[in-house]
Amino acid sequence: MASRFFIQEEAESPSDADSDDSLEPLAADIGKLQEDSQPVPQHSTNYDELLISTPNKTDPASVAADSMLSYLDERVIWAGSPSQWLNFGRYLFWGFLLSLAVGLTYLGWREQVVLLYPDFAFYFYVSSLVGNVVPTLFILYFYLKLKMHRVVITYNKITESIGFTDVFRSEQFCELSDVKDIIAPPAGWMALVRRGDLIFHTMDSDQSVIHIKAMKSRHEVKQKLIPLIRRLRVERRGIYGATNA
Repeated sequence: MASRFFIQEEAESPSDADSDDSLEPLAADIGKLQEDSQPVPQHSTNYDELLISTPNKTDPASVAADSMLSYLDERVIWAGSPSQWLNFGRYLFWGFLLSLAVGLTYLGWREQVVLLYPDFAFYFYVSSLVGNVVPTLFILYFYLKLKMHRVVITYNKITESIGFTDVFRSEQFCELSDVKDIIAPPAGWMALVRRGDLIFHTMDSDQSVIHIKAMKSRHEVKQKLIPLIRRLRVERRGIYGATNA
């Protein structure tokens, strides 16, 4: 009787195989939840990394809307020299004198003035040399004077360099956050060739005024710089002399 009861009780109790089968759906659900779960992103608290991390954007207005602009961001917004149209009058004057000198020298050699008037040969040589060399030197001087004056505007500063090679070149730097105002005066006749001046009034003691003459696309440059400068002055108040903003 006892053996029969034991057999019956053993038959009624679930087997190990049945218990393992009942746990398989639960284990599968737990594994699926673990796969779907994503780790919580860890926010960096490193201040240097926050300054250096700059979005990959090219529009200064879009960059100005971000949380912070990198101090190391030196992407160029505009770079160039004053237009040679500023020398138009000088080129016209000295070019006329050079053409006149070349023409007179050619006529003198063709008519053999030196042989016909040997007493005036010395004066002919000197006048031909001066008439051809001096205008050429002035034209070259005016050209290089503008060519060697270069301004580079980046997302952080304005660099103005004047001079030829590192031996004679001088450079001045002004932070964009130090710019107080941007003025675009009337272009006058330069508007016919789509050129105009752009003047920056700054709080920099060395560069209180930065004047870029006869630059191209000054309206587009101004529209890019205004929101960027506004944001930089708010972010960097108290830095680079911007306390008086």
